[in-house]
Amino acid sequence: MSSLGGTTYFDCSDLPDWVRARASDETLESWGIAKVFTVNLQKTNADDEDLKVILGRVHYGRIFLSYTKITDDGLEHLTTLPQLDTIVLDHTEVGDEGLSSLSSLPVLTTLDLSGTAVTNDGLLGLQEFPALKTLVLMDNPQITDAAIGNLVLLSNLERLHLENSGLTKEGIMDLRKLLPDCEVMD
Repeated sequence: MSSLGGTTYFDCSDLPDWVRARASDETLESWGIAKVFTVNLQKTNADDEDLKVILGRVHYGRIFLSYTKITDDGLEHLTTLPQLDTIVLDHTEVGDEGLSSLSSLPVLTTLDLSGTAVTNDGLLGLQEFPALKTLVLMDNPQITDAAIGNLVLLSNLERLHLENSGLTKEGIMDLRKLLPDCEVMD
């Protein structure tokens, strides 16, 4: 754990699994984790229960869950954190159901869903995020041109990453025309 500009950053990626797995409130208090700004669980064996324990200390900020065992069920824990502005879920088991549970996060500006099970239909729920500026859908071959109708509803997007998705070159060009203020990367 470290402090960056007066906010707390909790990086679990270097903790042994037996320490990180089910830390008690007393343990977290001893580490000084009272109000955490950023939580990094990337490339750990963190699962839905671990997320529940750690998130009891997070009040606002960012959470990085790349390459963890987080599922749709675990995302329910994030709904208690309406001040989250960044969620990175790349290469997790998250799908459409989990994504829909996040609709109560009004200040979410960045969402990374690379390499997840989110589908074209699941993207429709993203219109519930009025502050969303950056959406990352890389490594999702199941996201195809059929998603264009849902993506154009995200009128506040500034950056859309579609590298290694299932969109065609024509679909990418259409998106660039339909979202002229958004940088669409393929």
